[in-house]
Amino acid sequence: MKRNPADIQFSYFIRLRDSNDDGIGQCCTCKKYGQVKYMDNGHYIGRQHQATRYSEKNCSLQCKKCNGLEEGFKVEHRRYLVELYSEKTVLLLESSKRQTTKRSANDVKLIADYYKKETAKLLKEKGIIKWW
Repeated sequence: MKRNPADIQFSYFIRLRDSNDDGIGQCCTCKKYGQVKYMDNGHYIGRQHQATRYSEKNCSLQCKKCNGLEEGFKVEHRRYLVELYSEKTVLLLESSKRQTTKRSANDVKLIADYYKKETAKLLKEKGIIKWW
């Protein structure tokens, strides 16, 4: 699936959100640590479901192996989200994934701009200079 500018900025935000002040994070499924610039933004409910594509509660830091080769380790990812948020939150995500959502090019631009600003705030808060 092709990534657009909103996907890229959202991915930066999630990976940075789930890192420490040194840009190191832990995979939500296998628990290995790594530099988040070399890790992925793992979607519990896949990106093809537009209603949850940019949901911050649907996404977590994952290593490339878990997100790619292991297809997201959905059972482990779900367990992590339940522990982090709640069973109710995960059930709401699961029930909303089939909602019809259409985004215009302007919507995508607004999402990209929003997450670019949020990422800049996190970089400043964490004291990380440029990491991409």
